[in-house]
Amino acid sequence: MVLESVMICLDNSEFMRNGDYAPTRLEAQSESADLIIQSKTQGNMETDVGFLSMAHHGIKVHVTPCRDIGKLMTAMKNEVLVGGFCDFVGALKTAQLALKNRQNKNQRQRIVLFVGSPVDVEAKVLTKAGKKLKKNSVAVDVVLFGTENMDNGSEEKLKAFVDAVNGSNETSHFVKFQPGRMNMSDQLVVSPILNEGAAAAGAGAGAAGAGAAGVGAAGAGAAGAAALGGVDPNVDPELYMVLRMSMEEERARQQRAAEAAAGGGSGSGSGSGDNAAAVAVQESAAVAPMDQSGDGDEEEDDDDDEDDDDEDDDEDDEELAAAIAMSMQTAAEDDARAANAAAAAAAAAAAASSAPMDESNDDDGGDDDDNPVELLDDPEFMGDLLRTAGVDGDVEIDDILGSLTGEGDDGDKGDDKKKKKKKNKDGK
Repeated sequence: MVLESVMICLDNSEFMRNGDYAPTRLEAQSESADLIIQSKTQGNMETDVGFLSMAHHGIKVHVTPCRDIGKLMTAMKNEVLVGGFCDFVGALKTAQLALKNRQNKNQRQRIVLFVGSPVDVEAKVLTKAGKKLKKNSVAVDVVLFGTENMDNGSEEKLKAFVDAVNGSNETSHFVKFQPGRMNMSDQLVVSPILNEGAAAAGAGAGAAGAGAAGVGAAGAGAAGAAALGGVDPNVDPELYMVLRMSMEEERARQQRAAEAAAGGGSGSGSGSGDNAAAVAVQESAAVAPMDQSGDGDEEEDDDDDEDDDDEDDDEDDEELAAAIAMSMQTAAEDDARAANAAAAAAAAAAAASSAPMDESNDDDGGDDDDNPVELLDDPEFMGDLLRTAGVDGDVEIDDILGSLTGEGDDGDKGDDKKKKKKKNKDGK
């Protein structure tokens, strides 16, 4: 609730002795005032409430706006006496003066006026008082009850007064409680006075449908008290306020979630309808200059385009599958090449390790083949060698071979002579 400073104006005239509200009008009014005090003080931890009486020996301010609930309850029970007649206009001026002297100027001003006796003031006077209250930013809630007030014109006067206070705003309320159907406090629970922003139907809390609503509200209140763990607001008001605020926030969150879930389906449906309508408008605007045949051709073209798009998608899928298969085949070929290269390297290493042994064997057993002297004595080898050098003809080859052979013999004879000479010298 908003931060407020509230003054309650109680009707303690002789009409409060009637028993049309159980047990009496005064006690029923006191219970309703008690409910307002608790609701206002628990709704905001800085809201102040006071009250005054309008009859008996005149207007009397019993408690100025404060937060002491015990003080308010005690004064209401012991100090309010029945007698005389009410001065409604004077009570409104006194309540406005009490609110003007409030300590916290940030508090909004509100007056709750209980009317249980006939209103003898003219409607013009009440309207003037209402405009003055509006000028000073004071909201007024009017509670009309009593059998004689149901059809004596008091309702019309008070409604005109509330309309004057409201002006263009809706901060003030008028409610009427029918006698005999249910308690005043139960009707007050479902009224706009305790439920700011409630529907205007709440003003007729005494109507036939208000009984069922009041019973439901009473059941909800009992369930809420049970949910708060039985915390007594008079013993620990701060804990009670915290628990109540937490429960109200949770209810609001659940309500928002339910509204979002309920509006999701309808929102999606309406959204799709709007989109379809927008598309239809765009298409009609685009094809307006064309005739019906052109429209048919465009529709066929659209179908062909859709078919082409489907075929393109299929081709893309096939190309993707082929690319995947090719990449897998390439990977397999690379693995095979790597295996072959590894095998070749292993074979080369084995051949290199066995090569020195073969060379050593060739050195041991191939001395005769590698002897250059024997190669020179081989006519075939020399013939091939000379032909390679460019010597043509068998005659030239034979001459060269013969000369080489003669020189070799002469060389051998010369060597023999040298050996003989050496032997002769050694013998001498």
